[in-house]
Amino acid sequence: MAVAKKSHVLRWLVVLIVLGGVAVGGVAYVKRSKDPALDFKTAEVAHGEIIQVVTANGALNPVRTVTVGSQISGIITELKVDFNSKVKEGDELAKIDPATYERALARAVADLANAQAGLGLAKFNAKQSKQLYADKLISESEFEQNEVALLQADANVKIRQASVDSAKVDLDRTTIFAPISGMVISRKVDAGQTVAASFNTPELFTIANDLTKMQIETLVSEADIGGVEEGQKVNFTVDAFPGRKFSGRVNQVRFAPVTNQNVVNYTTVVEVDNKDLKLRPGMTANVSILVAHRDDALKVPSAALRFRPPGVSKPEKRDSALASAGGSSKSSDKSASPDHKKNKHKSERTVYVVPGEGATKEPASVNGRASGLEPAQVKTGISDGAYTEVLAGLKEGDAVVLGVAAAEARSQSSFNPFVSRKRY
Repeated sequence: MAVAKKSHVLRWLVVLIVLGGVAVGGVAYVKRSKDPALDFKTAEVAHGEIIQVVTANGALNPVRTVTVGSQISGIITELKVDFNSKVKEGDELAKIDPATYERALARAVADLANAQAGLGLAKFNAKQSKQLYADKLISESEFEQNEVALLQADANVKIRQASVDSAKVDLDRTTIFAPISGMVISRKVDAGQTVAASFNTPELFTIANDLTKMQIETLVSEADIGGVEEGQKVNFTVDAFPGRKFSGRVNQVRFAPVTNQNVVNYTTVVEVDNKDLKLRPGMTANVSILVAHRDDALKVPSAALRFRPPGVSKPEKRDSALASAGGSSKSSDKSASPDHKKNKHKSERTVYVVPGEGATKEPASVNGRASGLEPAQVKTGISDGAYTEVLAGLKEGDAVVLGVAAAEARSQSSFNPFVSRKRY
């Protein structure tokens, strides 16, 4: 009986010890997570250069290209040029078999000779009828018939002459000439191939007028087109020369919209100098249009504009924090117009500053949830993605917070008072 009673007391003692350990561990965990020491990554506000660009893609093309075709059908008997051939205006490019058109011309010439003979006979008959009609030897109707026959013979000669001229034109077209000076960048026929010009003009060659002057037709989104203007400098790269930057200028910003899958873009033409002929038609260019430039701007890392301390991530809390810091919030700006609010939110942002002389080399430690940080409302200007221009709200040397160090967060997430850890 005494042994059973002693065992019962020991069992309750073990239970009390376990519950006590759980309580102590829980209090320690809650206290640790409630009042942690946060390490913040900071950076100094400083002066420097900012270049804002608009990026786009486009294909390189010659400023002027002409597609050379054939207005007649036939077999290509001779090619005078090939790819990359340099030609001058009027040079022969190819020849089409002229036999059919030579026969057509000969037939037209014979018809013209026959018509001219008929005209001579009609003139003789008209002259004779005029004399006989004056001597009252023929009737007036017979005289009129001879006059009309003369007019018909004269018209027939003109028709046959037009046929001869048309046959000569077709025969001349059997030789294909270069319409402009330049370089042959495309050849789509071979000797012996038959071209048919029944409905559509067949394409034989493509000639680029001057490859030292090229252009890029890029599509700029409607969100970025407002900053693009004629004359702005452009830098671009091509895959063929990854380590080289080429330059150009905006030559034209077209007003006609180009809609693709409900996305509105505007064609922007960039003129390019290609004196060394490194750039070739069809190359894809990655274009950067320089829309704004500041040589000595007060700038802040863009990451600082996106940072929100733990517990101050929602807009309502951010606005209350701004109000407590002396900034304007949505609730305190009820009298402002919607347009004013819209423009305000575009240019005014919130950053968090660590009190002190400047940014520390090591992450700054602050106890508590976002305690010790001062919210500052700043007016921003242009941005290059990594840095943003500050127009008002900060001064050079201020330490802005970029983010929270990850080491403390990992140690908090891995802490569990109910799991034992082995030491090696």
